[in-house]
Amino acid sequence: MSFTALQGATLISAHCGLTKVIVSMTYRVYNYIENDEKKLEKFNGNFHLQEFRKAIENESEFCAFLAAPLFYLSFAGVDASLGATLAAAGQIGYVWMRTAIGYPKIPTIACALLRYGGMLITFTQLWKLAFPGTASIKKRRGEVRMGVETEQEDGKRKRNAAITPPFFKFRLGKTCD
Repeated sequence: MSFTALQGATLISAHCGLTKVIVSMTYRVYNYIENDEKKLEKFNGNFHLQEFRKAIENESEFCAFLAAPLFYLSFAGVDASLGATLAAAGQIGYVWMRTAIGYPKIPTIACALLRYGGMLITFTQLWKLAFPGTASIKKRRGEVRMGVETEQEDGKRKRNAAITPPFFKFRLGKTCD
């Protein structure tokens, strides 16, 4: 089973919101029911609850970092199914593996590696979308130009002037128009 970029981003965002609600409501409801300090200390000292809070904190760090590029790739029409599937499976799996068995354990680390692999693939696709050719810096007669080169049909390289704004063209020591 694989997810599209939109499905992966939606799963990651929805899971982040759901787990945030779960941890917040668990803590608030228990505090409302139990007013005894000793019981609250025992509740807060629960291994699974502590690991769940740590996992939620980790998830909140990665949620926007994973979901935003996936949403963008989805609306750009890029097929990011491999990155989306790895990122969503790793993100969701990490939270529940860390809650169930803790960290560092093999299944938890495997889920983290899935997430990192999905993130790498997603950002590679995002990079290719942002910079469609080979990024280059050329020196010609003391002038430095930054831009993207594309290859023409005859094998020669052509500079894409539309991508290079005028403020990226400058001579060593002085600007030029």
